[in-house]
Amino acid sequence: LEEVNRNPIFDFKDSPLLTLEAAIEKVTPTISGCMEYVATAKKKYNRHSALLTRDESAAIYLYSMPTPIFARLNETLRAKTRHALKSWFAFLKLFITALEKLPSTQTTVWRGVSDYNVGSIFADNDVHIWWSVNSCSMDLRSIQSYLGENGTLFAIDVLDGKDVSAFSAVPDEQEVLLMPGTRLRARCESLSFIDRLSVLHLKEVNPQSVSLSESNYLVEQIRQGYQRNNRLQRIMNPSISFPIEQSYVNLAIVKAKDQHEKEKQLRGEKHGDAIIGTFEEIYGMKTAIDIKNIFETCKNQEKQVLVLGRAGIGKSTFCRYVAYQWAKGSFWSQYELLVLIPLRHLTTNRYPLLPPGQYYSLVDLVKKEVFQYDLSEKEEKLLRKQFDEKKTLWILDGHDEIVQNVPSHLKYLFEQRLLKTPHHILTSRSYLNTLSYDVQMEITGFTDKNIEEYVQQFFNQMENTLEDTLIKSQKLFNFLISNSRIWGVAHIPINLELICSLWSNEDWSETKDLTITKLYSMMTEWLCRRYLIAQNIPIQNLSSDEVYQYCEKELTFLETLAFSAMENNTIIIRPSLLEQAWKEAK
Repeated sequence: LEEVNRNPIFDFKDSPLLTLEAAIEKVTPTISGCMEYVATAKKKYNRHSALLTRDESAAIYLYSMPTPIFARLNETLRAKTRHALKSWFAFLKLFITALEKLPSTQTTVWRGVSDYNVGSIFADNDVHIWWSVNSCSMDLRSIQSYLGENGTLFAIDVLDGKDVSAFSAVPDEQEVLLMPGTRLRARCESLSFIDRLSVLHLKEVNPQSVSLSESNYLVEQIRQGYQRNNRLQRIMNPSISFPIEQSYVNLAIVKAKDQHEKEKQLRGEKHGDAIIGTFEEIYGMKTAIDIKNIFETCKNQEKQVLVLGRAGIGKSTFCRYVAYQWAKGSFWSQYELLVLIPLRHLTTNRYPLLPPGQYYSLVDLVKKEVFQYDLSEKEEKLLRKQFDEKKTLWILDGHDEIVQNVPSHLKYLFEQRLLKTPHHILTSRSYLNTLSYDVQMEITGFTDKNIEEYVQQFFNQMENTLEDTLIKSQKLFNFLISNSRIWGVAHIPINLELICSLWSNEDWSETKDLTITKLYSMMTEWLCRRYLIAQNIPIQNLSSDEVYQYCEKELTFLETLAFSAMENNTIIIRPSLLEQAWKEAK
C-alpha cells in the first residue's frame, strides 16, 4: 500500500482529451485483448447520464471491468520508475476528467489489503497522501476477498469520494474511488484481532485545511517520505519495530575548549572506541538541551551545528527523528525544505564520474537521496526553480564514515558545497572529529530512566511470543543495576537492544556472572545461529562449538576484515579491503 500511493501523477494533465480508443492505444501492445475490452466498454457504458461524455463514461466502465487493464495500470502506478506511466497519461486524462465531473460523496467506505502490518505506517496525526486511484466500497462484504488470510481493513471517512456505481461494470460492489492526491489521517491506533486482521480508521483531510498544488507537491512528497519512515526496526529481529517517537535521543551542549582537548587525546589512541571508557570519564558533565532548541545557541544567522556521538549511540536515529518531526511540522518550520543525506552514500557507484566540465550540484543530491522515484523533466525543472539554499536545512549524517574516502570527483561537492551550506547539522563520531564548529552537541545515550523504560518496552512487544515478559523485564533491570560494568555499556542503545535480545532467550536469562567479554561472545553466537537459520540449517541441538565450526569460514573472514579496517583506521569498507581480507582468510 505504501508503494501504491507513493508517486504523484500530475504530468498526465498536460495530455489532450481523446476518445477511449485513442487514449488506450499506447498500452495495447502490453495487454492482450485490450481493444476487445475497450469495445465491450463502449457497448455497455452508462448512456443515461448527462454528466459525462460517452468516452468518459466508458473509461470508468473499462476501469471497473475485471480485466488485466485495471491490474496493469496499478502495477505501473506502483513502479519506482515512472517512465512506463507515460503511456497511460492519455487514459488517465480521460479517466480523471470523468471522475472530477462526478459529485463528491461524503460517507464511510471500506478498503481491504492483504497486508497485516500496513497500518503501522500511520502514526498519530500524520497526514498521508494517496497519489494513485484507490478503490473502496460502501458495502463491507464486498471487500472481504481482498483481505486474504492476514490483512488490514480500512474504514475511511471520505469527503471527496467518487461513487462510480452507476458507471461500473460491477454495480453491486458499490465502488467509491479516491482521487489522486487524497489526504488521509488516522483517527486512532489500529486494532488487531488474533494476529490475522488489523482494522484502521482513517479520515480524509479537508483539502482547504492543507493546500496542495502542483507547485508545492514536491516538498509534500519529501515530507511524506520522512513521515513514512516513522518506525525503528530491532537490529536482532527486524520484523519487530516501534514508533520513532518512542526513541530516546538525548542531547547535551559541549564546551568547545574541553572537547578539543578530549578529541586530541582520543585521536592519539590507535583503536578509537576500544579505549573509550564511560561517558562520564571522557566528557564529564554537560548541559542538556531539547532537540527542537538546538539552534538557539547559534549566535550567527547561519545555523551550523556539529552533533557528536560514539558508535551505536543513536546518531542516525537522531537524524531520522528530526526529519520526521520537521515533516510533521513540529520542528523548524522556518525551513521550507529539510534534506537528510547519509554521507556514506557519496560513492562512485552511486555518483559516477561525469564528463569533463560537468559537476554534481546540491539539487542532484536532493534528487538522488530524497526522492524515491525518478523525477520527470518537468519535476526536475520545478525542483531547481524552487530550491532555495538559504531556506534549506541539511542533515548530514556520518562525517567520520566518509571523510577519508570521498571520491576525488565528489570532494568539491562535499567540502566546498555541503559542508559550507548556511544551515546544516553534521553528525560524527567524537574521536574522529577534525572539524571546528562554534556550536557542538553530544548525543549522550540513554539515561538511567531511559534504560528502565526501554527494557519494559522491549519485553512488552514480545508478549505474544514470550511468557512472563513482565517478570523477565524486571529481572533484567535488576541484573543491570547490580552489575556496574554491564550497566555502563547499557547506556548505548545498540548494546541495550542486544542485551535484551539475549535475555529473552531462556538458556541465557539466568546468567549470574555476565561480563562484557561474555556478553559479546553470546552476541556473536546468537548472530551465528540466526545466520544458520537463514541457511536452513537446524540449530536446536547444536552446541556452541558446533555453531562456531559451521561458521568458521565466515567468522575468519569477518575477523580479518575488521582487523584490516582497524589498521587502516576506516569505517567504510572499500572493495580493496574486502579483497585483501578474502585472500588472507583463505
